[in-house]
Amino acid sequence: MYRRLRTRHLPKALLLAFSIALLVAAWLVAAYGKRESALAHESLPYYSNADLRPRWDWLSRQRGIENFVMVDQHGHRLDRSVLDEGPTAVSFFYSACVTLCPISTDMLMGVHSRIKAQGREVRFLSISVLPRFDDAAAMRAYARSIGLPVDWRLATGEQQEVVDFVRNNFFSEIDRIGADGLPAHMTRAFLVDRAHKVRGVYDAALPVDIIRLQADIARL
Repeated sequence: MYRRLRTRHLPKALLLAFSIALLVAAWLVAAYGKRESALAHESLPYYSNADLRPRWDWLSRQRGIENFVMVDQHGHRLDRSVLDEGPTAVSFFYSACVTLCPISTDMLMGVHSRIKAQGREVRFLSISVLPRFDDAAAMRAYARSIGLPVDWRLATGEQQEVVDFVRNNFFSEIDRIGADGLPAHMTRAFLVDRAHKVRGVYDAALPVDIIRLQADIARL
């Protein structure tokens, strides 16, 4: 008899559980789609979608940078654990670039110098948009030529793996070729926290965004 009663009430329990799950899902979706002002929040937003909208909802806070395997300019293996060391400014370059890459990198080097002078911890990671040409030796020569700080990591890896990683985690297409036959120049930079979440998006060629990046690093 007990088994019959339990079986009879099972559909109601399932319906209740389904209803609750549906309500929770609707709440999460509504929160994710809500447009919010930065003035309503003390913390930095999260960027978890290709629309690069700032968000503070629970869903957006769950997405972090996926694991990756690359090498730096010294031939050392890099993976996601490099982001554990502190707030990390991630940017993009290719060693043969003589136009926008040096400009944006120089602007970011200014941030590096000022943040370090304040005694704060910050890391910089620049990912090559031409990994098939930017091997460790090419990146090492590039770092020397522009006077890159010794703790600044340059990264390269298998072409398609790097392209997919940047597309999926930084919502950027690094394999586009411009009218001049060269990769499209990217001055976009991202701020990643110790929990591997993207917390800021900037144009590293714009002084106003450089000021904002420096201020945001101090907030993490």
